[in-house]
Amino acid sequence: MSVLLCLPTQIDSAVIEMLAESGETHLIARRCADLAEVLAGARARIATLAVISEDADFLDLTLISELRQYVGVAIVARPCAESGRSATSSTYSSRDLRAFGNVEILSPLPIEIVARIRAVQTIAEFSPHQLHNGNTSKENNEGSLVAVWGPEGSHGRSTLIRDCAVLMAQKDQVRVVDGDVRSPSLAQFFDVEESSGIIGVARMIDQGKKPDIDAIFSELSAEFCGVELLAGMNTGQRWREISRPVADRIWPVACADCALTMVDLAGGLDEHGERIDRWALSRSALERADIVIHVASATPIGLRRLIEHWDSSREQGFAHEAIVLTGVRSTALGVSPMFHARDVLHTVGITDIPIFGVREERGRLDRVLLSGTATTRAYPKSGYSRDLERVCAWIEDRMRLCASISP
Repeated sequence: MSVLLCLPTQIDSAVIEMLAESGETHLIARRCADLAEVLAGARARIATLAVISEDADFLDLTLISELRQYVGVAIVARPCAESGRSATSSTYSSRDLRAFGNVEILSPLPIEIVARIRAVQTIAEFSPHQLHNGNTSKENNEGSLVAVWGPEGSHGRSTLIRDCAVLMAQKDQVRVVDGDVRSPSLAQFFDVEESSGIIGVARMIDQGKKPDIDAIFSELSAEFCGVELLAGMNTGQRWREISRPVADRIWPVACADCALTMVDLAGGLDEHGERIDRWALSRSALERADIVIHVASATPIGLRRLIEHWDSSREQGFAHEAIVLTGVRSTALGVSPMFHARDVLHTVGITDIPIFGVREERGRLDRVLLSGTATTRAYPKSGYSRDLERVCAWIEDRMRLCASISP
């Protein structure tokens, strides 16, 4: 058993000197200049523990989570001006290192670091099966999370989220999260300036800081009935800035002290074939979600895409609780379009699941988008709004069921 060191020169020299005096320098597998070297040594499995300075460049939750796949991690807190006093390691750091999760926190005193290094001879440090990358457990103060997604080309998904959120906000506090990693657009649908709210939250989490929940939501007009919006990435090209460990910690923040949080997820979901996963945010939300709604266009092409995506996502272990078909009209599917749509889906085995239809009212949808309001506010008695009321009633029933079976 041995250790990877990545410490400031002064502390590193003191630690090595103490180990040399007792003939224990063999416990150090490598003295690393940076975290890239630490990660390389961890992947090569030449050590069981990495002792890293809090001041190391690029130290964040994402890197620590990757290191934890191979080695145990101990972080040496940053020395403060008062470091000469007798104190525990938690009094040294300027940030809460415990936010990084399953890591040890050491004081910057060389004698304590040496004592920890010597302990690798007597305790089992780490084995890969001890690690669980995703943390999807639910805290007591978290409300329900509704994941809304579907195949690529699911036209009307963002409109559906906006209008359902406004309807339900008349009864409960509702938040909306733009988690689309391809074409985020909810800022436009809620008529606010483009921002990178979700990126800002991700950065604070990645750096071990507590997100300021009151400052991260976009300020919406009264037309949206108090809905809170966590805006998306501005562009889908920024998906690399949210790793899976960070994504798993976004939902407790987004759902804290709120009855309902709805997240808009990108259409499609590739199999996880690369080390860097474009769909990490989607996978995290789907695993954490209490309710999953699958949105597709009510057209022959939309139904084909829905069936293909349904089969693919089921193979990956994701369940579905309801389907919403948007843009329902006779010109696309013939007379009685919902009858034909359900018949097609039942033929391929998609049964025993609610299938809702939302009729096409393109002119009204265009007008409310230009005027910066919600369709259910501008046209509350329209057929479109009545269709959404049925969807919202089902969501409310599912929320009550989830609440009744929660521990």
